Amino acid sequence: MPPITRKRVLLVEDEEATYKVLTVVFEEGGFEVFHTMAGGKALDIAAQEKPDIVLLDLVLPGFSGLDVLANLKNNPRTHDIPVLILSQLSDQDSISRGIALGAMGYLVKSEYQLEDILKKVKEILK
Repeated sequence: MPPITRKRVLLVEDEEATYKVLTVVFEEGGFEVFHTMAGGKALDIAAQEKPDIVLLDLVLPGFSGLDVLANLKNNPRTHDIPVLILSQLSDQDSISRGIALGAMGYLVKSEYQLEDILKKVKEILK
């Protein structure tokens, strides 16, 4: 019987409280979680670990989340990894740019419960 492999999520989030809570939610939801607070490091982890999905904040130190998204989609090693943006930014420009760069969706943090975020990730990975 083959071992059960858990889906892998890369959480790119610079707010400590947010990433800790999301880590618990995703681990309890059956995911293996990788985390970084920095955009440049996110690119390295994505290329090395090949997560099943990237959950990406837009406001990050160094690279912005949109820079990270553009780099992920332009790299042949990470191009096919789905990206879901999870940000406090709710302006139409940020949303439009994120979708245009290839994000599978855009969730405004204040508008979603933790269970809804987990549910959306599972829907994308079906």
